[in-house]
Amino acid sequence: AAAAAAAAAAGGSAVVNGQFDEHSRQVCLVVLETLGEFFSWISLSALITPAMLGTIFRFARFHERDDGELGVAALGCINELVAKNCVPRDFEDFLMEMFRQTFGILHRLTHDEASGEERGGDSLDELDDAYVDALLEFLRLFVSGHLRRVEASGSFPVVDLLAVLFQFTFLQVRMEAFVSCLEVWGDFLDLLIARGCDTCASQSADERQRIEQYKGGLMALLRELMKKAQFCSNGAQLSQLDDSVPDDSGDTEFGAFHRSVVE
Repeated sequence: AAAAAAAAAAGGSAVVNGQFDEHSRQVCLVVLETLGEFFSWISLSALITPAMLGTIFRFARFHERDDGELGVAALGCINELVAKNCVPRDFEDFLMEMFRQTFGILHRLTHDEASGEERGGDSLDELDDAYVDALLEFLRLFVSGHLRRVEASGSFPVVDLLAVLFQFTFLQVRMEAFVSCLEVWGDFLDLLIARGCDTCASQSADERQRIEQYKGGLMALLRELMKKAQFCSNGAQLSQLDDSVPDDSGDTEFGAFHRSVVE
């Protein structure tokens, strides 16, 4: 009940000319951080309502630097819920709605709102770094913990989701964020490899068809990664990487990037 009241309080905070006043901003931030703490230990139950999730997602859409702190706190709440692998059957509809809402945010960030076409260049440069990191954490938790669940539902557009992840990956302007995207793809490939190790007899026709539908996207990923690793197509970014000072593992910044791409 306290968590529900807190979410309602945040949703009703004062907004003037599309902006929060400073007091309301701080109240909302404390409420969202408190909800994140609640969600880290409470069970997925009736305490979490559609109205509460709707309020949290209102804040999760705040991604520009001025309001990024609120967006980060809201995504933190969402990630606490997604991090729970044991999902009661009566909570699965909530979970699917959370996935749809979050991938709606990713789609708006990677596509032009007016034309619907994919963005290019440095279009993610306006985002708060912590906001991008929170989205990457969501993607990691989703792929490693819930991808099979949404595939099995048959109602979630997994291929479209991967297309958005593809666009999000190659719009990254920070090398650390790009490498984190590659780690998400690595988790996805690990799942496919594990399925490929099953004997043909144990795979259903639906399972084989599901794996087959990803081939085109994975080939496109491979082609773009090769471009990313070559000076002829990505020289401006590669030339900014240090190739002289090794880190504790013996890799230079340039070497670590190339290893991440290859692996």
